[in-house]
Amino acid sequence: MQNAIRDASKRLIKLLESDQSSPRFQQAELDAISSSVALMTYFGEDAKKRTVEQVHNFLKARKKLQLQDIQTGMLAAAMIELQANKQPARDTYQLLDDLLKEDEREEMQQLRLTLQASIRRLDLLGNKFELQAKSLDGKEIATEDFAGQYVLVDFLATWCEPCLLEVPRLKNHYAKYYDRGLRILTISIDEDTEALQQFLAKADLPWPVIHDNAEDPLARLQMKFGVSTLPCILLLNKEGTVVSLEARGAELDRLMQLLFDSPTPAAPPAVSAEPAAAKPDPQ
Repeated sequence: MQNAIRDASKRLIKLLESDQSSPRFQQAELDAISSSVALMTYFGEDAKKRTVEQVHNFLKARKKLQLQDIQTGMLAAAMIELQANKQPARDTYQLLDDLLKEDEREEMQQLRLTLQASIRRLDLLGNKFELQAKSLDGKEIATEDFAGQYVLVDFLATWCEPCLLEVPRLKNHYAKYYDRGLRILTISIDEDTEALQQFLAKADLPWPVIHDNAEDPLARLQMKFGVSTLPCILLLNKEGTVVSLEARGAELDRLMQLLFDSPTPAAPPAVSAEPAAAKPDPQ
């Protein structure tokens, strides 16, 4: 279906390209790019690179970005984030933020907060995770407390079903690898304190929990570390450096096996996955 929309849009672009300022041309161009973005998972590396370039050129050419334009750019960045090399995703978020800098519309400035959060999250990779907070039981927690240990930082909300599905997996790994240097820290972004307390009473987590509910949303850890989507589980190495932004599901199992069960355990790579093998280029 997406292929058909993309191909039809490209044919329409050809018919309308004599008047590139017309709304019909711009809509056809947006439809073609949006369809290409939706198909990026199936593209080879060269096609993905071309699609990113098309998105950037399209965004730069728009005199005034509309919500649909920005959504297309953000979707492209999110798709690129699935690859080992996160830089093109960061570049896309940065481009959108730069293009909206002078836009006075309130909704666009709100979108900039999300874009900037995504940039901060991607910038965590390869850098130290600097944390100073207090757990629910009143203990001060700092990154230095975990020196020499691998740490999973689990951003969680009780209303996030995929987050809750990760909890049994985390508990299994914690029980299996605690004595070998694995630590876990949960940061709850719940607004509802009662819901969090009810969850914790049932979950019986054996590791510290921080309730990230500062009165000022801009002062919260979620904002500091740019966590705009859940689930989000980070992996820190023994030096406190973030080495994975996506330590969950099967990828978490792979990382734990790499760290603790390999014949020669080694630090995980600076990214959470190797580049996928090139696929046939459908473009």
